[in-house]
Amino acid sequence: PRKAVPLLLVLTFGSARMGAQVKEEESIDEDYGFLAGIVRAVALIAVLFVYYMSLERYGIVVPSIVLLPVVMLYFGERKPLTIGICSIGLPIVLYVFFRYVAGISIPLGIFG
Repeated sequence: PRKAVPLLLVLTFGSARMGAQVKEEESIDEDYGFLAGIVRAVALIAVLFVYYMSLERYGIVVPSIVLLPVVMLYFGERKPLTIGICSIGLPIVLYVFFRYVAGISIPLGIFG
């Protein structure tokens, strides 16, 4: 994970710059588009950092149930049913798959 953080930062800021370029073409104020992209990238990195730090204590399932609706709302999903099904269903399905089908134990934190 520590080796992936610099790569994640490069990809995030690169995508923020690309998003800012698209925004610049659509907007008259070019500086605001780039700044907005940077702010969004930093906010996403902060949310992912909090998620990463909570994995050891709470495991994967609970932080994922909290993270997924936040990220889905951040990226524009507004359908409550879709957010609910994905946020709760996906972590539980992945837990069942890794635990019972693949036989791989995943961090469960306080529940393990």
